Amino acid sequence: MDNLFLYIIFILNICVIVSSFSLFLSKRKEASLILDIFLLFHFLAFTTFLILFSFKLGRLPLATLYEFSLLFVWSIILFSILLGLKIRNPSILLLISSTTLILFTFVSLLPHEPTGLMPALQSKWLEAHVATAIVAYGLFTISFCAGILYLINNRFSNTILSENSPSQNILTKTIHRLIQVGFFALTLVLITGSIWAEEVWGSWWSWDPKETWALATWFLYAAYLHLQSKGKKHEKSSVILSVFGFLVVLFTLFGVSYLMYGLHSY
Repeated sequence: MDNLFLYIIFILNICVIVSSFSLFLSKRKEASLILDIFLLFHFLAFTTFLILFSFKLGRLPLATLYEFSLLFVWSIILFSILLGLKIRNPSILLLISSTTLILFTFVSLLPHEPTGLMPALQSKWLEAHVATAIVAYGLFTISFCAGILYLINNRFSNTILSENSPSQNILTKTIHRLIQVGFFALTLVLITGSIWAEEVWGSWWSWDPKETWALATWFLYAAYLHLQSKGKKHEKSSVILSVFGFLVVLFTLFGVSYLMYGLHSY
């Protein structure tokens, strides 16, 4: 059953990509309606899978890298729908859905044998810590896609892509708002994680690799906010920093988990 749902989610993700591209080329109302339908079914299929998966586990899927990554990808889909209520544009959705497909394909290959909650994870802080991380990482993904679109348009101005994309001003404002909220959520990740660590290990901070890279991510996005506040002359540099920030997010989530030994399970 799990594999069946994963295949359905994968196929619906491809349908979203194809319909986004179709709307980008045609701008027809029928293509827009088809895109909305596929996007809604993609979200509903993913949500249904997570609910059934939770029942199978007998708990929320929060304990492993695979489980967290599923929630991470799900949040990207949710935020893309919410962004679509504000910005109706297929080019940014095409980038988001393509990013989602790459991440989902990678996540589906991760080890995902069901496990019980280890003692360190049996804490009231687990849900708060993971929930804020999901919000932060999901918003940073959307800002990354908007940043990539900004840089493409900046490099290939006066092309069909730039003509069918949101203006550079709208993209920079969108990136800024997404990162503002994401940065606040990431701050809560560090706070809840520190409180949780003190409860479990008796120390607020242990310089665990995951903690260290999460802090590095926080400083990087703080640098983005500082640079962005300096005005339009630093606009492109701040966008590049936001794109680089997401790559650090991915390394913090996946790279640290496989390349560095630490106390975190993901």
